[in-house]
Amino acid sequence: MSDVDLRAFPEVMAKNGYALLTDLEDTGVRRILQRMEAYQVAFLEQTHDLWRPEFPIPGDTLAHFSRQWELPYAWANLAGSRGRILDAGSGITFFPFLLASEGAEVDCCDRDGEGLGLADRFQAAVAQTTASVRFVEGELTDPPYPARSFDAVICISVLEHAGPRRLEIVRALAHVLRPAGRLVLTYDVNLGGGGEMPLEEVALVLGEVQRFFEPVYPLDLSRPPTLLTSDSYLSSGRWRLPWPWRPSEQPSVRFADEPIGSDQFQSIAIFGLTATRRP
Repeated sequence: MSDVDLRAFPEVMAKNGYALLTDLEDTGVRRILQRMEAYQVAFLEQTHDLWRPEFPIPGDTLAHFSRQWELPYAWANLAGSRGRILDAGSGITFFPFLLASEGAEVDCCDRDGEGLGLADRFQAAVAQTTASVRFVEGELTDPPYPARSFDAVICISVLEHAGPRRLEIVRALAHVLRPAGRLVLTYDVNLGGGGEMPLEEVALVLGEVQRFFEPVYPLDLSRPPTLLTSDSYLSSGRWRLPWPWRPSEQPSVRFADEPIGSDQFQSIAIFGLTATRRP
């Protein structure tokens, strides 16, 4: 395990805005990723039996192009919290276990609509590691916790999949977070129009967040040429895109309503937002 200090704050992560390719070149971000990669490998060794081929959630979370930015962003903006943290819409990854290993009290909540046995898998992972993480199955629109239960809440790449429930989720996260507690959100933004989270939907989310939260940083909606997007990897690193890759020479695997030769995973940018709960 590396002795890299995860608490060193990379200044490039002090923002409410889009992820940039240049962020990943920052020395501080690279050091955090180095430590996270080492922890993830150790975690996968300890929990190896959970990641059988039939389980659809990959163990290699950091292979995903957006998680390379989102997890360092979440880590940096938790501000070294040692209180009680909620990972809302957690799935199952190494990340809450890393937080717990650094001294945080971590709860995870997610629905298990596909019957993946998340609760059992968390229980097995807790038994196989030294980090204690609690998991409860629940809807994020009505998480099973009292008001003001948490010092911080993270919600990583969840809202883009929540459809019309996303504003309810923002309100519910505000409910369980204590006043002055910190919220860290990341989500995909479809800059090509349409998709799960076009800019029109992002505008609604930002408006709802600002009803309940005070942004820690000024909101920067600029989109420079250095944006970190899925297109950056379509030609240079397709292995970082865990969605099914459908090259044009194989049109038989396209979606029924999709033009031949296109791909569903294009023009996706990543947005990060850190805010504190208003009193």
